[in-house]
Formats: sequence, structure tokens, C-alpha cells
Amino acid sequence: MKLAVSGSRTILVSQALLDFLNEWQPETVITGGAVGVDVLAEKWATENSKKLLIKKPEYSKYGKTAPMVRNSAIVKECDALIAVWDGKSKGTQATIKMAKRAGKLLKVILELENC
Repeated sequence: MKLAVSGSRTILVSQALLDFLNEWQPETVITGGAVGVDVLAEKWATENSKKLLIKKPEYSKYGKTAPMVRNSAIVKECDALIAVWDGKSKGTQATIKMAKRAGKLLKVILELENC
């Protein structure tokens, strides 16, 4: 399974995310290379010898829309997505909506205490 992990940059700890990663054991983890949730998933993938794909936004090509273009590419490539959301981040919220529209298996973790 190719599992995308997306989330709010303000979240630096999420035991729920780590629990799901340990349960699902994806072959590949895809992130956007941002601080916060992405770093947690990248560290887990490295420590568990999983394939890691980091898709950073291409600002030189897409300008200010680069993060949304990147998020769309991540959703397209993954089989499932875990979103760890602080309830405020517009980028994470938009990615959740993209995954729903694409019919992807989706798990949303609402983290209000670890922001």
C-alpha cells in the first residue's frame, strides 16, 4: 500500500498517527516534506525500513499554488491517506476534500492538543 500522510505543520507529536502507521504497515509512505506531521511520518518510514517518497512543492514552476498542486499529486499517487489535522489548517482541509473526491481510503485524525 502507498500511504500518503498529510497534516498541519503545527502538530509535532501524534501518537495516533504512529499507532495507525504501526497497524497499517504501508510499503510506501508519501509526504510533502513539510515540518510537523510529514516529519513524523518520514521518521517512522525510515525507522521501519519503508520506502519513502517526499514530494516538495515546486514553487519555481507553480508559484503560490505549488503546495496545492503538490497535494493533488500526492492524493493521485496514493492508495490511502492519513490526515492529521489541527482543525484550522486550510491546506490539510483541502487535501482531505481531494482524497474524498478521489474515493481514496481516508483516515482523519483530529489533533487539538498537540499543536
